[in-house]
Amino acid sequence: MAEEWSDQQKPVIEIRWRKIFRHPIKFLKTMMPFTTSHHPECRHYEGHYIKIGRYKLCIGCTFTYPTILAVLLIHKYTDVTRKIFSMGWEFLAALTMMYIVLYAFKIFDKHIAIKIASKIYLGTTLTLIILYTVNKLPYQKPINIVIAILLYLFLANTLSAIRGYKIVKTCRKCDQWHRFPLCEGFKNILEKLEKEGFVLIRSRS
Repeated sequence: MAEEWSDQQKPVIEIRWRKIFRHPIKFLKTMMPFTTSHHPECRHYEGHYIKIGRYKLCIGCTFTYPTILAVLLIHKYTDVTRKIFSMGWEFLAALTMMYIVLYAFKIFDKHIAIKIASKIYLGTTLTLIILYTVNKLPYQKPINIVIAILLYLFLANTLSAIRGYKIVKTCRKCDQWHRFPLCEGFKNILEKLEKEGFVLIRSRS
């Protein structure tokens, strides 16, 4: 069990990678609910996951990835996406950039229903612009694929950077920031990981 730390002292978390690699399934089970919620267990992040039974699921992953799969299937078996492609790459780029701007300004954070809709929107626009880049740009297919990969990396890293900034900003405003990572958002998970030998929590020397 992790010790109680003074408010001024921050612990050092030593990760036992060898044990994690030896027991990955046990590690993921011990990490629950973070394994599926992808967010700290505190009041500041309650709107970032949904509860289904005893499971907490990250809204972003739960609604973005199935949407991507759905758009791919629609593209393969219907001509709906081809009609959208007729509007041009610039139209799809504008839709994608609009999402990034609204996401950066926390417009989607106002209500859980808006957040869910935004993830479906993201999955749709991201898939469409990548499909268009691969299939419709006036270059050889290998070049289009390279451009699509670079575009995906740019969009993914941009969104990750914005998300990381928002998380750090939220955590720094919390009255338990001085206790991080043994704040209420991570304390229970870290104590379980320490009990199973996946991490070691110690004071700074």
